[in-house]
Formats: sequence, structure tokens, C-alpha cells
Amino acid sequence: MLTMVAVLGLLANYLLYIVGLNHITPSASQILIQLAPLLFLIGSVVLFKERLLGLQWLGVFVLIAGMLLFFHLRITDIIATSDSYLAGLALIVAAAVTWCFYGLAQKKLQVVHNAKDILFLICITGTVLFLPLAKPLQILALDATEIAVLLFCGLNTIIAYGSFGLAMSHWESSRVSAILPLAPLLTLLFAYALNRWTAASIPTEPMDWLGILGALLVVGGSAVAALPKHQERD
Repeated sequence: MLTMVAVLGLLANYLLYIVGLNHITPSASQILIQLAPLLFLIGSVVLFKERLLGLQWLGVFVLIAGMLLFFHLRITDIIATSDSYLAGLALIVAAAVTWCFYGLAQKKLQVVHNAKDILFLICITGTVLFLPLAKPLQILALDATEIAVLLFCGLNTIIAYGSFGLAMSHWESSRVSAILPLAPLLTLLFAYALNRWTAASIPTEPMDWLGILGALLVVGGSAVAALPKHQERD
């Protein structure tokens, strides 16, 4: 059952995230997906008896405040926000929940199984389940840049999740989740750089100084919430 939870959890996460990304911007999706390490942390407290201390609870509230600030332009203009955007938000939240199930199941499985074996099983199962939905011949219509991006996405899946699994073999889950909040900042920076210095037209969130502050609070709050216990005592 744990193996099924891990495999189906990550596959559902991928599918929900990609579909959600069709409706909202990359920066918004990366900010919202930070619910995943937060839920992972709370799940670790419940299932693995990792105690959440006062400073970590502060991090949780900072993260929530950061999300509200980041999306404040959308919230204040909620009537004008499209149904498609709201559907995208719901899909990304669902992706965060399913990733949490995957992470907790993998942490438990690694007591008796190697991380690379779990990743191999996930890749094989994903290939079998998603192949009927795929249209491989679309690859023939891609140009060289698009093929390079596609290859990068495939390698990123293997390298990132392989590294994640190996990290959990050596660290407690709270320390692993402390690193994950780097993703939204990198997404915001790369989207800005690519739009400014290349011909890319990556959609971005409407941003003001409160939105930027919110993004920083999300990253900082998530990292503080995931501080390992021995660091907090130091």
C-alpha cells in the first residue's frame, strides 16, 4: 500500500501540476506549490513524531502571510479573476497534497528500500499509465530549442527526484524540506531574466513591492518552519 501511495502520489502530482500550469503563471504555481513541503513537515510531525517548535510555527504563519501578500492583487480583484485561473490554483493545491503523500510514503519506504529502486518503479509505472494519453509524434514538430527543453525536463525529473530520495536517506525529512523553498525564487529570477534578455515570453504574475515581499516571506517562512530541532537549540 505504501508503494502504491508513493507511486500514484507522485504521478498525480505531475499530472495535476502540468494541467494547473496551463491556467496560471509559473511564478504563481511555484509559490503555491510551497504548500507541499509545509504539508510534508506537518505530516512528519504527525506520522514520524518530529516535534514542531515555536520558531517553526512562526515560520508557518509567515508562509501563509507571504502567500496572501503575493496573491493580494488577485485577491483584491477576485471578481475579475478568471474561472480558469481559479481552477489552476485548485489544481496546484491538489498537486501539493499529492506530493505530500508521495514524500511521506517514500520516507517510510526507505527504511527497507533503496531510493533509486523507488524512483525506477515510479518511472516505469508512469510510462505505462501515461503512454495511452501521450502523443509521441508531436516530438517531430518540435524545433531544436523545444527538443532541448523537453530533454531537460526529462533529465530534471530523474536528477531532482533521485537527489530528493537520496537526501532523505541521509537527512531527517524536516531538513530536506528546508531546501525546497529555493525553487520559487529561482523560478521568478529565471522568468525575469529570460523575458528580459531573450525572446522568451513566459507569463508572469502582476507584481508590486508587496508581491515581491510576499514571495520572500513564502521562502523564508517555509525555511524557518522546516528548521531542524538541533539548529533551533543552537
